[in-house]
Amino acid sequence: MPFYIRDLSGLSSVQLTLLVLGFVLWAIAYALIIRQGFLDKTYGIPWFSLCLNFSWEIFMAVYCPSQSRTLGGVYCPGSHGIWLPLLGLWCLLDAIIFTQFLIYGRHQKTVMGRFFYPIVIGFFGFSALAVPLFIFYFSDTDGQGLAWILNLVMSTLFIVLYFSRPDLKGLSLGAAWAKMLGSLFMVVTFPSLTRISALLYLLAFCIFVADSIYVFLLTSRCRAIGRQASRGEQGMNAAAA
Repeated sequence: MPFYIRDLSGLSSVQLTLLVLGFVLWAIAYALIIRQGFLDKTYGIPWFSLCLNFSWEIFMAVYCPSQSRTLGGVYCPGSHGIWLPLLGLWCLLDAIIFTQFLIYGRHQKTVMGRFFYPIVIGFFGFSALAVPLFIFYFSDTDGQGLAWILNLVMSTLFIVLYFSRPDLKGLSLGAAWAKMLGSLFMVVTFPSLTRISALLYLLAFCIFVADSIYVFLLTSRCRAIGRQASRGEQGMNAAAA
């Protein structure tokens, strides 16, 4: 879930290039997750994180207008025209992944069991309320702080999802790399933010660490699976000979 900044004028050409690369890599990550989900008939983002991200994207698309205004007592400067279509794109991509979760998730063994739909609907409703309450309470008018917090939640839960799927179904190594690098590239925009604090740098560092661990785990497992498949082929060839 990439964040956005309203004013691009404060970015250098290098920062703008890295920001665009960050968005492209996040889009690639989403596309690979969706593709892997359809191939394996499962969902590729932890459902807890998916509900929170989807709620953030829907709210920010509605909350951040093209013109300045005050919402809930919080001043919201007008957003750059490019961001609303991009937020719409993220909403669409998350909607596809959320649909995969609703279709495939209920057939998989989870702690939710027969209460799958009530729990999902209940938590999605909670997320839809929690996102605006957080933004208004902490005056997070850009949604920046919450975006990076949710990014860290996603990175952490990807590791949990990895250990719950030894067969790696729905998990994409390419998406893991794209998410890690996309988030890393976006850190260069921090100095241009109107509200910057050490907290954002701490969150970005923790995200990079969690993403690196996830990439390492996926890479190691993929290599192990590849070696097992190679040994199986060798055994079959030897038996045939």
